[in-house]
This record gives sequence, C-alpha cells and structure tokens, in this order.
Amino acid sequence: MYQIVVGVSLITTCLNPFMLRISDPAGDFLERKIPERVKGWIAQYNVWLARIREASVPGEVSSRVHRHLAYLAVCWVMMFSFSVIASMLNGYDWSRFSVFFNDHKKAFFALAANLLFLAMLKPIWTAGRHLGEDVGELLLAGVKSGGGKKWRRAVRRMARSCTLLAVSFVTVAEIVMMDINLMPEEIYVRIGIVVVLAVAIPLAAKYLWPAVSSAGVQFNEALEAETRMAAQPKPLTFSLPEDRFLKVELPETSPAVGMTIKALDIRAKTGASVVSVTRDGKRYGNPGADWCFELNDVVEAIGEPKELSSLKDLLGVVVSTHENDDYI
Repeated sequence: MYQIVVGVSLITTCLNPFMLRISDPAGDFLERKIPERVKGWIAQYNVWLARIREASVPGEVSSRVHRHLAYLAVCWVMMFSFSVIASMLNGYDWSRFSVFFNDHKKAFFALAANLLFLAMLKPIWTAGRHLGEDVGELLLAGVKSGGGKKWRRAVRRMARSCTLLAVSFVTVAEIVMMDINLMPEEIYVRIGIVVVLAVAIPLAAKYLWPAVSSAGVQFNEALEAETRMAAQPKPLTFSLPEDRFLKVELPETSPAVGMTIKALDIRAKTGASVVSVTRDGKRYGNPGADWCFELNDVVEAIGEPKELSSLKDLLGVVVSTHENDDYI
C-alpha cells in the first residue's frame, strides 16, 4: 500500500506540467464533442448551483455540512491508520512472543483491523445520513418558489440516499483496498476471517454499535458542554448600600460564641438576616437555624440600619466592617 501511494504521487508530480499544458485543448475538444442534450443538462446544473450560491442558506446548515465532512474525513483517516499500523506490525518478528502467533500474524492483524473497521461503520453511516439531510436542505435553498411538500420530501430523500450511497461506496472501497494488502495469501484463512466477520456483524449490531453510538453522544456532549455553559445567562448581581450591610468578626467577649442562630433568635429580636458566615477561610452561605457560632467567625448580615445596630448589640460587637459586596 505504501509503495502504491508513493508511486502514484511520483507519477502525478512528473505528469503535472504535461497535464496543465493539455488541459485547455482537451477541454475545448470535449466541449465540441459533447451532445447538445448533455450541454443542456450541464447548463441547468450551473443555473441550479448559481441559485444555491445566491440563496440565503442558513449558516447553521453550512456549518453542519462542514462538520459532517470533517467527521467523515477523520473516520477514513483513522481506518487508513489502522491499516498502516497493521501492515507495520506484520513486518515484526513475533516468534519470541509466540511461534504460533508469528506464523499466523497476518491473519490476526487482518482480523483485528477488520473488527475496527466494523466498529467504524455505524458512526460513518450516521454521519453520512445527516450529511445527506443537510445537502438536501442546501439543494432546496436554490428553489425560490414552487415545489410542494411531497416534492421537497422527495428531494431530501434523494439527497440522503445518494449521499449515503456515496459514503458507503467510499468506505467499502477503502476497506477492500486495505484488505487486499492485509489479508494473508491462504484461501482457507481468508474464508475463516470472512466467517468470523459474518458472525461478528449481528453481534456488533446488537451490542457494539449501540455502545459506540452512546460513546459518540457522550463525547459530543462533552465537547459542547463549554458552549452550553457559556450560553447560560449569568447570575444577576447587585450592590447593597453600605448602611444596609454588616460584616463583623466575633470577639472573645461576644455572647454569641457557642450559641446557635435559633437560640439567639436573631430574626425576631433584631429583624436582620444572617446571609453568610466565614470560618477558617471557608465561606458558608445561608446558615441554618442550628448553626453554632464559634470564636473568630466572620458574620455577614443585611437589614435596615436600626436592625443591624441591634444585631451588633446582640453579638456584642463594638467595631464593625462595612463592604459593598455583591450578592447573587
């Protein structure tokens, strides 16, 4: 396979100047020889393409098409990579590991590669089907008016079927070309691999493909999680006036040390609300009635100026710190 790719690259590189020189004369010759009916079809096709380019195609549809094409390209590159890795592993001497494995290494690696190809079929076909649906939307974008629902549905179905057929053809052709290089020469070994794959296909349809689909969904959700979080509305914040916010640290002389919010009956006695308590550098929001105050707790409360003054007296605090903090 590697030698074939290198040979084709060298041949095309050497023939590039020649092909560039004869491209215009060859194009003129073909244009003169093409029948008028075929020219009419080509003209209609060009008109259709012009309409699609001029139509206001939603950017979301175009981005989906590009995304599906990139996904298919990645899948095909991965399949080719599996084939290259299997070919490279076939060149190693595995006799130290197992003589039996070394004698039948081509069969083992060919079977492993084909099982990987089998696992890739479901995501490839799914991406091909979605690509066909989006291609149908692009084709319909060139139709300004006319065409009922049945006609549009037929266009979508045709685009989906043709795209899926093309994707399947490319995938199967790639698998066949790679298997020609990977498969061992023995006929009975090839038949055995085909039998194993024939048994594995229904098992894959029942167990492997659903697992692959679930993994793909989870992977896409993980990729889109950051986008979804960025799209969420940010929490609303506001600043309290300085005289309606109290932040104090409980001293040793505070009568609140060792008592709970319920025992102090802060809400009923003062009218203020304790919104948070900071202890050992950790902030606890909305402490409950069973919260027990300790020495050096930093208490934050909100309320009217008179209510906050009463709370300072209840907590036995003389010096207080006011800050314009933001609250959600």
